Amino acid sequence: MHLAERHVIVTGAAGGIGSALARRFHADGARVTLADRDAPRSLAEELGQRTLAVAADVSSEAGNAALIAAAASAALRMAPSI
Repeated sequence: MHLAERHVIVTGAAGGIGSALARRFHADGARVTLADRDAPRSLAEELGQRTLAVAADVSSEAGNAALIAAAASAALRMAPSI
């Protein structure tokens, strides 16, 4: 996959399938917002640039809206310069 122009949100990124997906998307060039109930900062530090760790509870509409807002804000900061 070539994801250099994409921004991906991965929920459940603190472990298991979520962290595996986050690693793969990042390796393929995507900017990745890592979301879990406790912000997965260790994974963000491991992956380095193009990541944002967010504490998010996606069991509610408000939690999802906050996650999307954080990811959108991060996307602007992580976007490559023209």
